[in-house]
Amino acid sequence: MTDSGRNSRKSRATVHIDVKLENRLRGYIAAAGAAGVGLMAIAQPTEAKVVYTPLANIPLQSLTTIDLNGDGITDLSFHFSQTGYGAFQFVDLDGSNSLVFGTVNHQSGPLPLPWLTRIGPKSPFSKRDGIITGVDGCHSTCGKLGVWLHQVDKYIGIKFSISGQTHYGWMRLTVQGALSGYASGYAYETVPNKPILAGVTSGPDVAVNAAPPALLPAAVPGQRHQSLGMLARGVDGVAIWRREEEAIGL
Repeated sequence: MTDSGRNSRKSRATVHIDVKLENRLRGYIAAAGAAGVGLMAIAQPTEAKVVYTPLANIPLQSLTTIDLNGDGITDLSFHFSQTGYGAFQFVDLDGSNSLVFGTVNHQSGPLPLPWLTRIGPKSPFSKRDGIITGVDGCHSTCGKLGVWLHQVDKYIGIKFSISGQTHYGWMRLTVQGALSGYASGYAYETVPNKPILAGVTSGPDVAVNAAPPALLPAAVPGQRHQSLGMLARGVDGVAIWRREEEAIGL
């Protein structure tokens, strides 16, 4: 073997790396790999999901407005109204939105849909506002009304717009008696024109909104247009109705 060959072999002698330096290098390699995976994930198209927002059984009379997809635009409103001889809990529409509407026992309103009802283009939508529950003709007694009376864990079907495109959603309500009840969650489909199944809150295609409603700021008394169903305080008609309710034994 020539002298140049021997010198070349000597130049390739093993160099021992300090243990701490070796660990650092391994950490850098792992971090670089993770970053690469993260960038690949970002580059992939976003998977379509149903976005579900749970609510902590908020009383209907405390609801003001609902922003289904969190874009700052009201999609659904609730309000309490009182007349001389009655009181009513309404659900109102905003813009071109609509609700699955129908007639039950000769009463019309937003239908209480069962679990897994398909809400989509073939559903009977209407742009009318509707009564959830109410009482009327109150003298010595009151007549109870509303298609939502005695409906437990049922769903309002909603059609609304995101950036000019149609989306479908639902809101879960429970109504025990006249002017009582609560909301326990809502959801919407992120893919335009794709139907949604009422009440589906888990699975590979469902994302749960992690923002707990309890952390949302309370609404200012008398101010109606709040988002994400923030609680309204000091609704004048509620106390009046409760006193009347106690007096007539509803």
